[in-house]
Amino acid sequence: MLISIAAKDFSFIAEDNLSRIFALFAGHGVKINLMQNSAISFSVCVDNDSFKIPALIEALQKIIK
Repeated sequence: MLISIAAKDFSFIAEDNLSRIFALFAGHGVKINLMQNSAISFSVCVDNDSFKIPALIEALQKIIK
């Protein structure tokens, strides 16, 4: 499953944003298989887990505006 996160401004490049994103993945027990990061986006490939992914996406939506 591909998950892409993008911000509307360049605030995404701040290290604290990436740290929070990685913490959410770890907290939800979702392991990243492949990732790509740019100044305004972050994309990851993860295993499709119908129990973990919906909760992770909900949590990501709360911190990324």
